[in-house]
Amino acid sequence: PITPATTGPLLMPTLIFIPSPLTPQTIWRETGELVGLTGLDVRTPSLSDAFRDGPPYYHRCAALIAAIARGCVNPILVAHSAAGGLVPAIAAQISMPSMAIFVDAILPHPGEDWLSTAPPGRGDLLRAGALDGMAPPWHEWFDPGVLARLLPDQHMRAAFMRDTPRERSGVCGPTT
Repeated sequence: PITPATTGPLLMPTLIFIPSPLTPQTIWRETGELVGLTGLDVRTPSLSDAFRDGPPYYHRCAALIAAIARGCVNPILVAHSAAGGLVPAIAAQISMPSMAIFVDAILPHPGEDWLSTAPPGRGDLLRAGALDGMAPPWHEWFDPGVLARLLPDQHMRAAFMRDTPRERSGVCGPTT
């Protein structure tokens, strides 16, 4: 295992598993627990506090993660899905992560909103399903069979669906 004894305390990385702003931290829970068993310091933050007030959501998500990273000696950002677009904004707020890993993630898209990087028609679907300015929960964007294939464990899928927020439509705003 990787421990301070094998790497030295200053090199001991902290893996910060960043969920998509559109999904709950549940997506990283098991991974974080398993990786933590190796002796690595692991954080699996929730981005839900970034959505308590109005936009800019991307900047608030990035600030939340940057605050966690600043408390780590050797932060490694592990971005999933739409969190990939947050990496430059997070890096700009800290002295730079030691590394960023993109896991099935979008690449940064400075100056563009998230919808411009989404598959054609996705924006129309989200606007059509919006209630009081809030986009439908992520798992409602697809046929129910898609989520069952992505999360075959019924208990994990139920927790994911329960924890998935109904996002404010402004989450799709510009990233710069």
